[in-house]
Amino acid sequence: MKIGIIGLGLMGGSLGLALKDEKLISCVSGYDKDENHSKKALELGLVHEILSIDEMKKKCDIIFLAVPVEAIVLYTGATVIVCDFAESAEKHVKRSVELFSCLGMKIIFMSAKEHDHHVGLISHLPHAIAFSLASGILKEEDKRHIVALGGPTFKGMIRVAKSSPFMWSDIFKQNKNNVVAAINMFEKELNLCKDLIKDERWDELFDWMSEARAVREIL
Repeated sequence: MKIGIIGLGLMGGSLGLALKDEKLISCVSGYDKDENHSKKALELGLVHEILSIDEMKKKCDIIFLAVPVEAIVLYTGATVIVCDFAESAEKHVKRSVELFSCLGMKIIFMSAKEHDHHVGLISHLPHAIAFSLASGILKEEDKRHIVALGGPTFKGMIRVAKSSPFMWSDIFKQNKNNVVAAINMFEKELNLCKDLIKDERWDELFDWMSEARAVREIL
């Protein structure tokens, strides 16, 4: 199988490196509009060759569109979601499953609508919360206090806010309705928490927190 990767940043480069080790793959071709990325990918052995997009479309069985991320992506054990598989040709679905299985990835099938709803809550909302928290803290606190008092919990939440604004503003734009719905849900829960504290309803606050801790049984 011949694979093409458009975008040779850290995500695309990591994918190329993982695919090159698979016997199922005979050639990994790459393309990036930044010539330095293309040159570096060849030097590091992340792809076998650099092709134009037109050349890639003629040669490759599967083409990946990869966006830049801020850390090396490890594909083994990661989850990949295949959307609207019933609307795709059987051979394309089979190729995708074979490829992702070779990489050791967990495969989940769902519709695009279901995907956007679920990631809006589980992935996109935490980023919106992290960006909001970081923005608020920077407006209310000076750097000295942030450094001195920012413990593991704070650092863990703020770490997400270090993600690329370029990438996440585009993600929020593409999944706007689901992100807004997720924020509305979170606002409702946060307002409940605020009211319980303000009204000194400590027993209800304890019960609310206890119910929320059930998430630890899932993760």
